[in-house]
Amino acid sequence: MKKLISVAAAGLVLLSALTGCGASGGNTTCKDFRASDSSKQTETITQILKDKGDSKPSPLKVSAYKLTAKGFCEVKSPDTKLSEMSGS
Repeated sequence: MKKLISVAAAGLVLLSALTGCGASGGNTTCKDFRASDSSKQTETITQILKDKGDSKPSPLKVSAYKLTAKGFCEVKSPDTKLSEMSGS
């Protein structure tokens, strides 16, 4: 439970710096994201950041956003889209 709270707190910090997600990666549902292997999750998060205009997101930024997405999907329904992480 403490780990989930830590993930959620990290997510809130990261989300404060982010705006809405773009089309392709952001349309991924939590169910699909959670079912994906780590490599596919990284690709999805990288695409979300690229859709937002970050043409070369740093590995640290991708890792932080991926952790946020994992925490977000732990508390949301399986049909929730990753684009909803930032309220868009």
